[in-house]
Amino acid sequence: ENLANIALAAALYPAFGIRGLAAAWSVAYAGAAVAAVAVLRKRIGPGLTAGLRGAGVRAVVGTAALVAVAAPISALIGRESPGRALVACIVAGGLGAAAYAGVLAATGSAELREVLGLLRGSRRPAPGVSP
Repeated sequence: ENLANIALAAALYPAFGIRGLAAAWSVAYAGAAVAAVAVLRKRIGPGLTAGLRGAGVRAVVGTAALVAVAAPISALIGRESPGRALVACIVAGGLGAAAYAGVLAATGSAELREVLGLLRGSRRPAPGVSP
């Protein structure tokens, strides 16, 4: 992952600046995640794939919702000053996180139920989630 990140950063930074570094990190991290799933599948077996597929789809759809909400709000608030950039991060990040959580709630995510149970003080795991 680190080698891919460095190579991609060296290639993308001259053309895209800090956005190139962000893209390099994202691509390297995604590649490492795919490799980790492949290794786990080989060690544990194909039964792992079904559960991961659902979680992966929820993560992709949730992330798309987060970006669709946060990007325009952040652009609208602007980043002309440090104060505006901070407000944009807080407001857009908060609303984007709410959009992500909304996708998880709409898809019946067991992970979300588990987190909410922990926040409410319940130690009982959600159905289908091991302790």
